[in-house]
Amino acid sequence: MKYKLYAAVLAPCTEDGFEINPSIIPQYAAFLKRNGVTGVFVNGMAGEGQSLSVNERIQVQAAWLHPQIKSLFDEVIISIAANSLDDILKLGKHAVNNNVSAISLMPPSYTPIQPTTVDDLVNYCATITNHFPETPFLYYHSSSCLSPQIFRCGSEISAAMSKRIPTFVAIKYTHYFLDDCLMCEVQSNGKYEVFFGTDELILASFASGIHQWIGSLLKSFAAGDLESAQEMNKKFVQLLQSLHAKFGSTKCSKALTNIALKSAGISLGGLRRPNIDLSAEEEQIMLKLIDLLDFNKEFNS
Repeated sequence: MKYKLYAAVLAPCTEDGFEINPSIIPQYAAFLKRNGVTGVFVNGMAGEGQSLSVNERIQVQAAWLHPQIKSLFDEVIISIAANSLDDILKLGKHAVNNNVSAISLMPPSYTPIQPTTVDDLVNYCATITNHFPETPFLYYHSSSCLSPQIFRCGSEISAAMSKRIPTFVAIKYTHYFLDDCLMCEVQSNGKYEVFFGTDELILASFASGIHQWIGSLLKSFAAGDLESAQEMNKKFVQLLQSLHAKFGSTKCSKALTNIALKSAGISLGGLRRPNIDLSAEEEQIMLKLIDLLDFNKEFNS
Protein backbone atom coordinates (compact mmCIF):
# COMPACT_ATOMS: atom_id res chain seq x y z
CA MET A 1 0.00 0.00 0.00
CA LYS A 2 1.38 3.37 -1.04
CA TYR A 3 0.79 6.24 1.38
CA LYS A 4 0.59 9.88 0.34
CA LEU A 5 1.65 12.56 2.80
CA TYR A 6 1.06 16.04 1.40
CA ALA A 7 1.57 19.40 3.10
CA ALA A 8 -1.04 22.15 3.09
CA VAL A 9 1.56 24.89 2.63
CA LEU A 10 1.23 28.29 4.27
CA ALA A 11 1.36 31.68 2.58
CA PRO A 12 4.87 33.19 2.54
CA CYS A 13 4.59 36.77 3.77
CA THR A 14 6.68 39.62 5.07
CA GLU A 15 6.92 39.87 8.85
CA ASP A 16 4.00 42.30 9.05
CA GLY A 17 1.85 40.12 6.76
CA PHE A 18 1.05 42.97 4.38
CA GLU A 19 3.06 41.64 1.43
CA ILE A 20 3.72 38.16 0.11
CA ASN A 21 7.27 36.84 -0.09
CA PRO A 22 7.45 34.14 -2.79
CA SER A 23 11.27 34.26 -2.75
CA ILE A 24 11.29 32.04 0.36
CA ILE A 25 9.38 29.22 -1.35
CA PRO A 26 12.46 27.36 -2.75
CA GLN A 27 13.86 27.06 0.81
CA TYR A 28 10.45 26.11 2.19
CA ALA A 29 10.01 23.44 -0.50
CA ALA A 30 13.46 21.97 0.15
CA PHE A 31 12.68 21.80 3.88
CA LEU A 32 9.44 19.92 3.22
CA LYS A 33 11.18 17.50 0.86
CA ARG A 34 13.87 16.75 3.46
CA ASN A 35 11.16 15.98 5.99
CA GLY A 36 9.32 13.36 3.97
CA VAL A 37 6.61 15.45 2.26
CA THR A 38 5.73 14.01 -1.15
CA GLY A 39 3.22 16.58 -2.39
CA VAL A 40 1.89 20.07 -1.65
CA PHE A 41 -1.53 21.72 -1.56
CA VAL A 42 -1.21 25.43 -2.33
CA ASN A 43 -3.44 28.45 -1.54
CA GLY A 44 -5.94 26.51 0.53
CA MET A 45 -7.33 27.58 3.90
CA ALA A 46 -4.02 27.00 5.71
CA GLY A 47 -2.35 28.95 2.91
CA GLU A 48 -4.66 31.95 3.47
CA GLY A 49 -5.66 31.79 -0.19
CA GLN A 50 -8.94 33.62 0.41
CA SER A 51 -7.04 36.52 2.04
CA LEU A 52 -4.76 37.05 -0.95
CA SER A 53 -5.52 38.94 -4.15
CA VAL A 54 -5.69 37.06 -7.44
CA ASN A 55 -2.33 38.55 -8.46
CA GLU A 56 -0.75 37.46 -5.18
CA ARG A 57 -2.17 33.96 -5.50
CA ILE A 58 -0.81 33.71 -9.03
CA GLN A 59 2.63 34.71 -7.78
CA VAL A 60 2.49 32.05 -5.07
CA GLN A 61 1.25 29.30 -7.37
CA ALA A 62 3.80 30.29 -10.02
CA ALA A 63 6.60 29.77 -7.49
CA TRP A 64 5.32 26.30 -6.50
CA LEU A 65 4.83 25.35 -10.16
CA HIS A 66 8.34 26.40 -11.19
CA PRO A 67 9.87 23.27 -12.76
CA GLN A 68 12.70 23.08 -10.21
CA ILE A 69 10.25 23.23 -7.29
CA LYS A 70 7.58 21.04 -8.88
CA SER A 71 10.15 18.32 -9.60
CA LEU A 72 10.69 17.85 -5.84
CA PHE A 73 7.17 16.48 -5.37
CA ASP A 74 4.89 13.84 -6.81
CA GLU A 75 2.10 16.40 -7.13
CA VAL A 76 1.54 20.13 -6.76
CA ILE A 77 -2.18 20.77 -6.25
CA ILE A 78 -3.46 24.34 -6.51
CA SER A 79 -6.67 25.61 -4.91
CA ILE A 80 -8.44 27.98 -7.28
CA ALA A 81 -11.43 28.49 -4.97
CA ALA A 82 -12.83 32.03 -4.81
CA ASN A 83 -16.18 33.82 -4.65
CA SER A 84 -15.92 35.28 -8.16
CA LEU A 85 -16.13 32.99 -11.18
CA ASP A 86 -13.84 35.34 -13.09
CA ASP A 87 -11.17 35.03 -10.37
CA ILE A 88 -11.52 31.24 -10.36
CA LEU A 89 -11.01 31.03 -14.12
CA LYS A 90 -7.97 33.35 -14.04
CA LEU A 91 -6.35 31.24 -11.33
CA GLY A 92 -7.25 28.03 -13.13
CA LYS A 93 -5.90 29.15 -16.49
CA HIS A 94 -2.59 30.16 -14.96
CA ALA A 95 -2.28 26.87 -13.06
CA VAL A 96 -3.17 24.76 -16.11
CA ASN A 97 -0.79 26.70 -18.37
CA ASN A 98 1.99 25.96 -15.87
CA ASN A 99 1.38 22.19 -15.75
CA VAL A 100 -0.39 21.92 -12.40
CA SER A 101 -0.91 18.34 -11.20
CA ALA A 102 -4.52 19.06 -10.19
CA ILE A 103 -6.79 21.98 -9.40
CA SER A 104 -8.96 22.12 -6.30
CA LEU A 105 -12.29 23.76 -5.54
CA MET A 106 -14.49 24.34 -2.54
CA PRO A 107 -17.80 26.26 -2.39
CA PRO A 108 -17.79 30.07 -2.15
CA SER A 109 -16.99 31.32 1.33
CA TYR A 110 -19.74 33.97 1.22
CA THR A 111 -22.71 32.25 2.89
CA PRO A 112 -25.59 33.76 0.83
CA ILE A 113 -24.18 32.28 -2.41
CA GLN A 114 -23.16 28.86 -1.08
CA PRO A 115 -24.82 25.80 -2.68
CA THR A 116 -27.33 24.25 -0.26
CA THR A 117 -27.92 20.89 -1.97
CA VAL A 118 -25.63 18.17 -3.26
CA ASP A 119 -26.90 18.74 -6.81
CA ASP A 120 -26.21 22.47 -6.64
CA LEU A 121 -22.68 21.88 -5.36
CA VAL A 122 -21.86 19.28 -8.01
CA ASN A 123 -23.28 21.52 -10.75
CA TYR A 124 -21.21 24.45 -9.44
CA CYS A 125 -17.98 22.41 -9.60
CA ALA A 126 -18.91 20.94 -12.99
CA THR A 127 -19.44 24.42 -14.44
CA ILE A 128 -15.88 25.34 -13.51
CA THR A 129 -14.12 22.07 -14.31
CA ASN A 130 -15.69 22.08 -17.78
CA HIS A 131 -13.33 24.97 -18.55
CA PHE A 132 -10.36 22.69 -17.80
CA PRO A 133 -11.35 19.36 -19.38
CA GLU A 134 -7.84 17.86 -19.34
CA THR A 135 -6.91 18.79 -15.77
CA PRO A 136 -7.51 16.50 -12.76
CA PHE A 137 -9.88 17.94 -10.15
CA LEU A 138 -9.75 17.53 -6.36
CA TYR A 139 -12.86 18.56 -4.41
CA TYR A 140 -12.09 20.13 -1.02
CA HIS A 141 -14.77 19.13 1.50
CA SER A 142 -14.50 21.22 4.65
CA SER A 143 -17.66 21.41 6.73
CA SER A 144 -16.58 24.76 8.16
CA CYS A 145 -17.07 26.23 4.66
CA LEU A 146 -20.22 24.37 3.67
CA SER A 147 -23.92 25.02 4.02
CA PRO A 148 -25.24 23.16 7.12
CA GLN A 149 -27.60 21.18 4.90
CA ILE A 150 -24.72 19.32 3.21
CA PHE A 151 -21.71 19.56 5.53
CA ARG A 152 -21.96 15.88 6.47
CA CYS A 153 -22.65 14.64 2.94
CA GLY A 154 -19.07 14.10 1.76
CA SER A 155 -19.70 10.53 0.64
CA GLU A 156 -22.83 11.52 -1.27
CA ILE A 157 -21.04 14.46 -2.89
CA SER A 158 -17.99 12.44 -3.94
CA ALA A 159 -20.20 9.67 -5.38
CA ALA A 160 -22.16 12.23 -7.42
CA MET A 161 -19.00 13.96 -8.64
CA SER A 162 -17.54 10.64 -9.72
CA LYS A 163 -20.54 10.12 -12.00
CA ARG A 164 -20.95 13.65 -13.33
CA ILE A 165 -17.46 15.21 -13.45
CA PRO A 166 -15.06 13.29 -15.74
CA THR A 167 -11.94 14.95 -14.29
CA PHE A 168 -12.82 14.24 -10.64
CA VAL A 169 -9.89 12.30 -9.15
CA ALA A 170 -9.90 13.02 -5.40
CA ILE A 171 -11.63 14.49 -2.38
CA LYS A 172 -9.89 16.21 0.51
CA TYR A 173 -12.06 15.57 3.57
CA THR A 174 -11.47 17.98 6.45
CA HIS A 175 -13.64 17.41 9.50
CA TYR A 176 -14.15 15.03 12.40
CA PHE A 177 -16.70 12.75 10.71
CA LEU A 178 -14.49 9.75 10.07
CA ASP A 179 -17.49 7.57 9.24
CA ASP A 180 -18.48 9.85 6.35
CA CYS A 181 -14.87 10.06 5.18
CA LEU A 182 -14.52 6.28 5.29
CA MET A 183 -17.69 5.92 3.23
CA CYS A 184 -16.02 8.09 0.58
CA GLU A 185 -13.19 5.53 0.54
CA VAL A 186 -15.56 2.55 0.42
CA GLN A 187 -17.62 4.04 -2.42
CA SER A 188 -14.62 5.11 -4.46
CA ASN A 189 -13.77 1.52 -5.45
CA GLY A 190 -10.46 2.84 -6.77
CA LYS A 191 -12.08 5.43 -9.04
CA TYR A 192 -10.90 8.40 -6.97
CA GLU A 193 -8.61 9.05 -4.01
CA VAL A 194 -9.65 10.13 -0.52
CA PHE A 195 -7.35 12.49 1.37
CA PHE A 196 -8.01 13.23 5.04
CA GLY A 197 -7.16 16.70 6.31
CA THR A 198 -7.91 17.00 10.04
CA ASP A 199 -4.48 16.99 11.67
CA GLU A 200 -5.55 15.76 15.10
CA LEU A 201 -7.18 12.64 13.62
CA ILE A 202 -4.59 11.61 11.03
CA LEU A 203 -3.63 8.47 12.97
CA ALA A 204 -7.26 7.63 13.70
CA SER A 205 -8.01 7.90 9.99
CA PHE A 206 -5.10 5.55 9.28
CA ALA A 207 -6.65 2.96 11.60
CA SER A 208 -9.94 3.42 9.72
CA GLY A 209 -8.36 2.61 6.39
CA ILE A 210 -7.43 6.01 4.94
CA HIS A 211 -4.02 6.12 3.26
CA GLN A 212 -3.69 9.68 1.97
CA TRP A 213 -3.38 12.87 3.99
CA ILE A 214 -3.03 16.61 3.44
CA GLY A 215 -2.08 18.66 6.49
CA SER A 216 0.60 19.01 9.18
CA LEU A 217 2.50 15.77 8.81
CA LEU A 218 3.99 13.48 11.43
CA LYS A 219 7.56 12.91 10.37
CA SER A 220 8.00 9.63 12.28
CA PHE A 221 4.73 8.38 10.77
CA ALA A 222 6.07 9.19 7.30
CA ALA A 223 9.08 7.06 8.16
CA GLY A 224 6.80 4.18 9.16
CA ASP A 225 7.38 4.39 12.92
CA LEU A 226 3.80 4.04 14.14
CA GLU A 227 4.55 3.78 17.86
CA SER A 228 6.57 7.00 17.86
CA ALA A 229 3.89 8.68 15.78
CA GLN A 230 1.25 7.69 18.35
CA GLU A 231 3.26 9.26 21.16
CA MET A 232 3.92 12.36 19.08
CA ASN A 233 0.24 12.62 18.19
CA LYS A 234 -0.78 12.58 21.87
CA LYS A 235 1.48 15.55 22.49
CA PHE A 236 0.34 17.22 19.28
CA VAL A 237 -3.34 16.98 20.26
CA GLN A 238 -2.62 18.33 23.74
CA LEU A 239 -0.66 21.20 22.23
CA LEU A 240 -3.32 22.09 19.66
CA GLN A 241 -6.23 21.91 22.07
CA SER A 242 -4.44 24.08 24.62
CA LEU A 243 -3.30 26.65 22.07
CA HIS A 244 -6.55 26.79 20.12
CA ALA A 245 -8.49 27.34 23.33
CA LYS A 246 -6.18 30.24 24.25
CA PHE A 247 -5.52 31.87 20.89
CA GLY A 248 -7.61 30.30 18.10
CA SER A 249 -6.47 27.95 15.34
CA THR A 250 -5.45 30.49 12.69
CA LYS A 251 -3.07 32.35 14.96
CA CYS A 252 -1.41 29.15 16.10
CA SER A 253 -0.88 27.44 12.75
CA LYS A 254 1.58 29.93 11.34
CA ALA A 255 3.34 30.48 14.66
CA LEU A 256 3.90 26.73 15.08
CA THR A 257 5.10 26.39 11.50
CA ASN A 258 7.55 29.26 11.89
CA ILE A 259 8.93 27.65 15.05
CA ALA A 260 9.46 24.42 13.11
CA LEU A 261 11.15 26.28 10.24
CA LYS A 262 13.35 28.45 12.46
CA SER A 263 16.07 25.80 12.79
CA ALA A 264 16.42 25.90 8.97
CA GLY A 265 16.66 29.68 8.94
CA ILE A 266 13.25 30.09 7.27
CA SER A 267 10.37 32.37 8.21
CA LEU A 268 7.00 32.52 6.49
CA GLY A 269 6.36 35.90 8.07
CA GLY A 270 3.15 37.15 9.62
CA LEU A 271 -0.52 36.50 9.01
CA ARG A 272 -2.50 38.42 6.41
CA ARG A 273 -5.09 40.74 7.96
CA PRO A 274 -7.76 40.43 9.29
CA ASN A 275 -5.90 37.59 11.05
CA ILE A 276 -3.63 38.82 13.84
CA ASP A 277 -0.30 37.29 14.82
CA LEU A 278 0.52 36.13 18.32
CA SER A 279 1.91 38.86 20.55
CA ALA A 280 5.39 38.41 22.03
CA GLU A 281 3.77 37.45 25.33
CA GLU A 282 1.49 34.90 23.66
CA GLU A 283 4.42 33.40 21.76
CA GLN A 284 6.28 32.91 25.03
CA ILE A 285 3.25 31.06 26.42
CA MET A 286 3.31 28.83 23.32
CA LEU A 287 7.03 28.12 23.72
CA LYS A 288 6.59 27.25 27.39
CA LEU A 289 3.80 24.83 26.52
CA ILE A 290 5.95 23.20 23.83
CA ASP A 291 8.72 22.82 26.40
CA LEU A 292 6.30 21.46 29.03
CA LEU A 293 5.10 18.76 26.63
CA ASP A 294 8.71 17.93 25.71
CA PHE A 295 7.85 18.71 22.11
CA ASN A 296 10.99 20.72 21.31
CA LYS A 297 12.77 17.97 19.42
CA GLU A 298 9.90 17.74 16.95
CA PHE A 299 10.30 21.43 16.11
CA ASN A 300 14.10 21.36 15.89
CA SER A 301 14.83 18.24 13.86
